[in-house]
Amino acid sequence: MYLTQNFQGNQPITWWGRVPVYLTTIITAVFGVALVGQVVATAAGVDLTRLAFEPYAFIHGAVWQPITYAFLGQMNFFTPLALFCMFRWGTEVEKYIGRPRFMTLFVLLVLVPPLICLGWYAVGRAQGMYFAGGNYELLAGLLIAFATLYPGIEYLGWVPLKWFAFACVVAGSLMDLGGHHFVALSQLWGECAVGWGYIRWLQQGGEVRWPSVRGLFRRKPRLRVLPDPPRGPASGQEDAGVDVILDKISRSGMASLTAEERARLNRRSEANQKRSDF
Repeated sequence: MYLTQNFQGNQPITWWGRVPVYLTTIITAVFGVALVGQVVATAAGVDLTRLAFEPYAFIHGAVWQPITYAFLGQMNFFTPLALFCMFRWGTEVEKYIGRPRFMTLFVLLVLVPPLICLGWYAVGRAQGMYFAGGNYELLAGLLIAFATLYPGIEYLGWVPLKWFAFACVVAGSLMDLGGHHFVALSQLWGECAVGWGYIRWLQQGGEVRWPSVRGLFRRKPRLRVLPDPPRGPASGQEDAGVDVILDKISRSGMASLTAEERARLNRRSEANQKRSDF
């Protein structure tokens, strides 16, 4: 089954006046608030290095770092443009593949750079390295996912989106190669590979289902199992007698029954009727 536009989860979460609020809207707002908070905290002399990803610290208990590193970064002239691109590209991807699939993609894009950094650390090439500000690599992954969904649309009015994305990847790769930043280069390529591979996987019929927590808070009805009515020896004898009467009817007809046999058959019929009414 090929990926088609998912109409389950592609609607806004809510509306702010006339502005639709998507999951990407909330994520972009969190990134913006985090950048402003980082500027304020740095100006106040607060040390935020424990929030950056450092392989040695993570291995020794700083398990929050694979998440918190992504919300760190330097505020500069192009920060509003980066947040706008995150909102624009992420919203288009979310509206196409649906909110649950987009959430999976976002989680993958956040976790890939720390995993790559751990790989470099294992071979002795990321000793003492702090990794922060993962929104650059995250933007690259979102752009590649967007371009994979809409490769032929004209971006900026004249260039196909796939070529625009390719030019961005080449420019970022040359920048990392020129500075001999091989860890950052591998993270950039890893994010692009995840953005492209996840969309292609969905197009081939792949699916990731998040566990539902709705049933955890639903009160289940209490069921009572009623025991079967007791069947004593008298009841068994009554059944045997009725079976004999039914055999007699099948052989000789109703006219062959005695008054006692008719009364017994009527009592059994009334008992069955009461059970069915109950």
